[in-house]
Amino acid sequence: MNIDHFYSLINQLEATSRYFSSDMPPCAKCSARIQQGNLIFDQDNQQTYNALRLASEVEAFNRGALTPRQIGAHEDYKRLLAGRSANSLICRLGAEDARHVSEQEFVGLLHMLAAMFFPGTLSFEFQFCEPTANVLGACASDGARVWVMLHPVLHREIPDTPRSRVLNERVVSRLSTLLHELCHAFVCAYACEQCPGYYQDVSNMMGHGFGWQRTALAIEFAAQNALGLPFNLGRFDSIMVNFQGMWPAPSTEEAARWHLEGHPAGPRYILRACNRAE
Repeated sequence: MNIDHFYSLINQLEATSRYFSSDMPPCAKCSARIQQGNLIFDQDNQQTYNALRLASEVEAFNRGALTPRQIGAHEDYKRLLAGRSANSLICRLGAEDARHVSEQEFVGLLHMLAAMFFPGTLSFEFQFCEPTANVLGACASDGARVWVMLHPVLHREIPDTPRSRVLNERVVSRLSTLLHELCHAFVCAYACEQCPGYYQDVSNMMGHGFGWQRTALAIEFAAQNALGLPFNLGRFDSIMVNFQGMWPAPSTEEAARWHLEGHPAGPRYILRACNRAE
């Protein structure tokens, strides 16, 4: 299935009224919180918000002026790229085996990426997926902690071709996978389970629902624009893998909002099908 085929299937479903509107209003509590003003995304904040509103907040955050926290994260990224030795973090991140980078170093990368592109101050723990797993990454939470996981060796199938003077294809793919999982972490941490649209917005397609798709689009575009690299968060791949379980289906208007062919205002990169982050 390619993107044109997907849009054709969505058109057919809509023609038979077998789709779900994305205009379902938030629950009463979320409506009240939204009307109070700025949404608060903090590690100690227990309030949750409508998932589609979360996506809008991520979009607005990445369109606004850089915060001091974002500026600091960008400086950290510049220092990361400055490492040119074989033992530098950026070089080890591009190795065939990701375990050349320690779990604590991955925690640092997660916090750097989260500070760049997400409002809020979630804390993360990192661990490698089981080598027998068939996913590039995963995300889990027990309500208090968030684990982001990365497969240690699946990315080695990607050619060791430089994307820039420093970064090779594996680095870009692994960073894309981490951003994919950070989208899961943010949505799962702050999405309101009481909202009528929670299933379609969050749980649908094994966690790649409408709210996740909008959030991932905003992050993919922001990362491409800010860092100048062809990040691919596997948005369409997540649909292909979970298409049989995609219910409810989006309307044609909702599917068009996901810009699966690439953000119209962003760089026209060729997206890599092999980055199948889950």
